[in-house]
Amino acid sequence: MGQSTSVHEDKRKQRARRVIGTFMDFGTHLTNANEWAQSCATPKNCYLSFRIVIDRNTSAELLPYVWRLRDKVVVEVRKMRRPVAHSLDAAAVRDRTCAETIGPAKALTVAQFYYVYCFLADVQACAAHTVRFPDSSQSAEDADFDETECQICMDRKKQVALPCGHSFCLGCFQHWSTQSPTCPICRAPFECSEGDELWPLTSNEVEDLDAYATDLVARIYEYLDKRSTSSRTEADVKRSAALYTAAIAVKQTPLRKFVHADLFPTALPLGFPFGLRSGVHLATDIDTDLMLALEVASGEDQHAAMQHFAQVRQDERLALAMAGEEEAGESPNES
Repeated sequence: MGQSTSVHEDKRKQRARRVIGTFMDFGTHLTNANEWAQSCATPKNCYLSFRIVIDRNTSAELLPYVWRLRDKVVVEVRKMRRPVAHSLDAAAVRDRTCAETIGPAKALTVAQFYYVYCFLADVQACAAHTVRFPDSSQSAEDADFDETECQICMDRKKQVALPCGHSFCLGCFQHWSTQSPTCPICRAPFECSEGDELWPLTSNEVEDLDAYATDLVARIYEYLDKRSTSSRTEADVKRSAALYTAAIAVKQTPLRKFVHADLFPTALPLGFPFGLRSGVHLATDIDTDLMLALEVASGEDQHAAMQHFAQVRQDERLALAMAGEEEAGESPNES
């Protein structure tokens, strides 16, 4: 049982890693998470609110390249009390911020945020899959449109649902999935080799999905309870909001050109004969995080990026040493 749970956790983490996209995607995903959390039916008295906090030493120009590294970006999660309609008087509006926050805020890394994001996406998908089965009082006109019909054959009832929210009868889905690993309607990719992302729909679908969604929400809150408390201030949040706005307005240089031509114009290439480049002076203040971020963003994995970074450091030291030897050798002739 424990091994099965571990396998599912690993698969969910792998899914979270696949969802992570660009810096611009991150902003969209943050907006989606806030919308999904607020529209979630459970719990009834509160909802989750996500906001970005950026390291104060990170510039707007570099943020799109280093946002996934270490603590450059933290997502702060707050539990907010849902507003009550009859309490929307002037005094309640003035105290809205203080009154709505429940307990301390939690701090998530980018990877942890996407782990929660996938849970919220599944909860949202449950809401999209929920259908109203026709009752006996339905009129003939209303019966022309049946939400339970397969969206392909329009004949049999829906039996399976995909993460994107579209659902079909089992026969149509099996026929389609042998030809393409994407949704027949929206072309969203899916993986269901072991049934992890393929949800069965039964005659009591509404109750099943409601229970499943409630379980997902409970797991989200349980996961957040184990995370560290955020120590960020409102001033940090306001500064981060301004920095984020400035960062998305920056015109990003293509990464491969940025790395090799603009940022490190004098760096020695890997395997370059050092004797042919004597006297080259390289910058000594290359930020490790920046180097790794640029390598990862340009399509390399972290291991290869660190190897590249180590080689650049080695080239730099050798070049400086050779330059020092030449200067020492020339000094007696100048005296």
